[in-house]
Amino acid sequence: MSSSETARRANYRSIQYLRGIAALMVVLCHGIGHPLKVEPELVGKIGRFAVDIFFVVSGFIIVTSTGSGSFQPMKFLVRRWLRVAPLYWAATIMIVFVVLFDASIFKTASAELDRVARSLLFLPDEKHPVLKLGWSLNFEMFFYLVFSALCFLSSAQRTVAVTTIFAGLILLGSVTSIDNPFWTYYTSPSLMGFVFGVIIGEANRRGALSGMGKAGTVLVSLASVVITAVFFAFVPFKDSLGLHVTMSLGSACIVVALMKLEISDRLPKWHVLHVLGDASYSIYIFHMFAVGAVWAVFKHLAHDMGIAAHILGSTLAVTGGAATGLIIFLVLERKLLALIGDLNARMFREIRQPTLS
Repeated sequence: MSSSETARRANYRSIQYLRGIAALMVVLCHGIGHPLKVEPELVGKIGRFAVDIFFVVSGFIIVTSTGSGSFQPMKFLVRRWLRVAPLYWAATIMIVFVVLFDASIFKTASAELDRVARSLLFLPDEKHPVLKLGWSLNFEMFFYLVFSALCFLSSAQRTVAVTTIFAGLILLGSVTSIDNPFWTYYTSPSLMGFVFGVIIGEANRRGALSGMGKAGTVLVSLASVVITAVFFAFVPFKDSLGLHVTMSLGSACIVVALMKLEISDRLPKWHVLHVLGDASYSIYIFHMFAVGAVWAVFKHLAHDMGIAAHILGSTLAVTGGAATGLIIFLVLERKLLALIGDLNARMFREIRQPTLS
């Protein structure tokens, strides 16, 4: 079997684990930080690092799932839209209703019509989307658009093109200061995670990861620990190029290290992490409903918001957030994915096969 076929047919248990872990990191960040006026830097870093893992994983998945040659851009975009938009739209509309009922549940959410419209269309705004986490989906959609525009190239050529385009945009953003949300978004160093992801995907497609020797494996594993430690311990948490380089490089090394463990058949089988990986999108999108509700109730009940009370509230919020996302996945998303798969099969007249999502 060729390395390309291997890349397309592998289960990628490591990727599932990473998605589950990243989703839990985001829930942890919001569960702890939601009631605080000023979020601790470490808490913010946990959430931001998790999102960068998602970006790297996304780049890897898109390269892997589109194969070695050209692909149909409309089919690709429709599939990505169907995968991302329905749940996000549902959550956004739910937030609008919640805000109209009790705006205190979400600290910064609002229901202005123009802001709701921009959120549903994945368009950047001067403020964050109605569902605050939608900022990351705006980047995802931009990545999909750029990638689809390169549909006529081979996988290797697309990897070079995406790397060149995003590096150029990041460079432009670092040397210019234009007060426009589109410019701010689309020249952001946050694009770096996707670059590392597509590079890893292409390297894996060519068998570079399976051919990595012990020295390379040890080096990548060590780098993942050292760079991640440097990010959390020493890099100031501000929107700087250095922050993003450290964060994206650390995320990429973690992805490579875990994938290499899987390729070497040394990655343990943890059913819980696999399920959390499956449910990661629902957890990511819907956990804030539970987090906001838990803290709204807890603040009314707790007279003393000391350390002990905050630990208890955070525990309940994190547990509730993860459980809510898991329930949404089991009750709604899983059925929705089946319907979308059938719709794709009818639209594109093909036999539905399991794919990375």
